[in-house]
Amino acid sequence: MLIKVGVRCITVKWASAQRIANSHFHLKIPTAPAKESSEVAPGLEFMSKYDNQTVDRILTVLNSTCPSNLTRYDISKGCSQQIQKYRTKKGPFTSIKQLLDVENFDKKYLEKLLSSIAEEPIDKTRSLDKQLKKVLQNITLNALTKEKRSKIKTVTSIHVGLTHVSWTKMDIDGHLLVWDACDFPEWPKQINTNLFHNVALEVWSKLPVSDVYVAEDVTPLANFQNKIDSKTMLRNIQRFQLAMTLQMLISTKFNQSDGNEGPSYTQIDNHYFIRPNIPPKLFQLIIGRETVSADSLVQTIIDDNISKSLSHILPVIIDPFEASLYNGSNKFRKEGLSQALLTAVAFIDLVILCNPVSLKSLTSNQYSTKIK
Repeated sequence: MLIKVGVRCITVKWASAQRIANSHFHLKIPTAPAKESSEVAPGLEFMSKYDNQTVDRILTVLNSTCPSNLTRYDISKGCSQQIQKYRTKKGPFTSIKQLLDVENFDKKYLEKLLSSIAEEPIDKTRSLDKQLKKVLQNITLNALTKEKRSKIKTVTSIHVGLTHVSWTKMDIDGHLLVWDACDFPEWPKQINTNLFHNVALEVWSKLPVSDVYVAEDVTPLANFQNKIDSKTMLRNIQRFQLAMTLQMLISTKFNQSDGNEGPSYTQIDNHYFIRPNIPPKLFQLIIGRETVSADSLVQTIIDDNISKSLSHILPVIIDPFEASLYNGSNKFRKEGLSQALLTAVAFIDLVILCNPVSLKSLTSNQYSTKIK
């Protein structure tokens, strides 16, 4: 049984929102990562000399430096690549002890690496942290703090298309957990606010519980231009309004009161927007000024035949049953599911894991900061 996330809608029918929230929705609060043990294991006494500030600096370097530049510290090229593999598979380091879980990494290597990072001038480490923060600002509209990134284990992405709302839930290890879509009724020729509310509530009731939710920034849909036909403009307006209604629903926590005051709603920070050009650029779907369809790329992911040029991106593990449902979908549903999947992978790979190779692949003249 799926537990749903309860939320608020500012203009939905109150009775409908209340009934759905009461019967389906509860908030899942992500658990905080375990604190570093104060006990020092035999052979690791050297770690006790590093204070919390120094440990934070070391973790910043480990989580935001690509293998080729990690070798400027006291570490071999092979070990730096193993660190990258571990980080891609397990997520960012939250403890320096985790380095001992990296393949071919022992206490001797750990002591050398920590010492070389700790002795680096502080200004250089701070500069690296600022670089990462600046680049991430070009990927999402609302930034995640380092602390929040470390707590996220699951991500649900949402794509509002022309005929479907599609969503994908993944964990940060790349396992696809939920992959589904909701069909629209046929859009009316005029704006119908009640229809948006009903569709948004239906989607809301089906969304899985997740630590965070992410969607492409739909603001460009509101930049209506005279050169597009009236039918396309109306569709864009409808998509924009539906996306905004969903965002308000998802970003609100439903609180059941134990007193006589009744239920209440509280705004929570669990919804993020990724810039619309980021997933197609990461997955090399932009050819000239055109963006090609995503479903052919997703098929290569299902067939485990991803190209070498994309092999650095978080691997996706898709259950055969989910793959068969995808392959049996029509082309419009496929495209929506594909967009949702690639958005989830891009957000995890770039924003949660801060994969330096992927971040560097996005670096171009449009960004003022280069990933070293």
